Amino acid sequence: MRLPAVIALLSLLGMPCCAAHADDREAVLAVVDRWMSAWHTGDIDSLMTVYCDDVVLALHGQPMRVGVDAVRAFFDGNIGREDATMRIDIETVRVRGDVAWFTSKYWLAIGAGQERLEDAGRSLLVFERDTGGEWRLCADIDQATPDVRFPAPSTNDYEDDRR
Repeated sequence: MRLPAVIALLSLLGMPCCAAHADDREAVLAVVDRWMSAWHTGDIDSLMTVYCDDVVLALHGQPMRVGVDAVRAFFDGNIGREDATMRIDIETVRVRGDVAWFTSKYWLAIGAGQERLEDAGRSLLVFERDTGGEWRLCADIDQATPDVRFPAPSTNDYEDDRR
């Protein structure tokens, strides 16, 4: 069953929608903060600490990657670049028990001149709480959307409106 169908089914079954305990919500956002910091600084080891072992990475225009080894191989050497910028605008954070999800708009730019790559759209991140109580990123899915395009809004990088 696909994730949107699961979310819709939970809503139909009367499970509480979207009312996250403030501590859980802040903990999920702290994982996003750690991811952004590691991505910007190029700290691959710190980046990998946020992921579940069986993480699914399905980025716009890329083949799906499964597991931390595949994700590490994708990001290693491709993060922390001086010619790369990323901005996200948080749209939602939802927590249901030991599962949470996060949606955002994103803008990614790498390179300069004719070699510049620009990608914009929406991300869906799915988190699970591990047995130690830590939130881990288990699915990262990006897609192009017609309402999120370059240029990015004027503020830099990570924006968090904590809706």
